[in-house]
Amino acid sequence: VEDLQSGLIYNIAFDEKLAVYNQNYQNEQAHSEVFQNHLSNVANIIKPYFYNKKICEVGCGKATFLHLLEKHNYNIFGLDPAYEGYHPLIIKKTLQETENINAEAIILRHTLEHVINPYNFLNTIKEKLSNKQGLIYIEVPCFEWILKHNAWFDIFYEHVNYFRLSDLQNFFEVNSILTSGKLFGEQ
Repeated sequence: VEDLQSGLIYNIAFDEKLAVYNQNYQNEQAHSEVFQNHLSNVANIIKPYFYNKKICEVGCGKATFLHLLEKHNYNIFGLDPAYEGYHPLIIKKTLQETENINAEAIILRHTLEHVINPYNFLNTIKEKLSNKQGLIYIEVPCFEWILKHNAWFDIFYEHVNYFRLSDLQNFFEVNSILTSGKLFGEQ
């Protein structure tokens, strides 16, 4: 449904008790060469803004992107209860469970669509950032692309929210957006 006040499109039937994010949750796509190229493109997008910052990747999954940035000497750590390994820079917790992340930049790659109240979640991030300000990179599936291509396979239970580019732009003040656009074939 679409919230007529905010414009946010969300799954009204979602029950968070049915979506368990732990080490058994599998959604890794990095085995694909196409997706690996996409991750390299994302690294190039964030580099001018994030390279010398302390970064937290919230919802880092199996840490594929985190490891890519780590290889390029980024100061990065991750949060994800679904992480399977034992990397010392990855905390197996959610953002809400974490006291303070003390980061200057946040990466949300395919995380925000899994969050019940994205507005509150983004405010939580703001509160946990160093000095309550910092940078954020957000990547989510594009609802406009789903509609245009009848890609109903991209609508599935774990996605609580569906975003259009304008929805994300409306989260922030216009002069605070450094760059925005569509990636991965506009998906």
